[in-house]
Amino acid sequence: MADRHRLEVAYHRESITDPVRLDERMQQLVESAAARLGLRALRMPSGAGHDAQNLAKLAPTGMIFVPSMAGRSHSPAELTRWKEVENGGNVLLAAVHQLATE
Repeated sequence: MADRHRLEVAYHRESITDPVRLDERMQQLVESAAARLGLRALRMPSGAGHDAQNLAKLAPTGMIFVPSMAGRSHSPAELTRWKEVENGGNVLLAAVHQLATE
């Protein structure tokens, strides 16, 4: 579009938070919680910025993602079924319960 309108475009990154590796134990905790609930867990990287990038510097950190329809994420077309939201909440509850009762 810049060429089409005879414009010059420049991009300068103002800030970036470096990617972090999530805590192995937290990931296993989430996976085992999902398994106990009869849900499938899939480890996957996230290219999006999340609070976990900063929290991981302070405490063991994990993340729970729920599937969105057609795999759309971070888009106006993103839509997640309420059942998937409920499943994600139940995985979180089970993981927190496990941590609280150890």
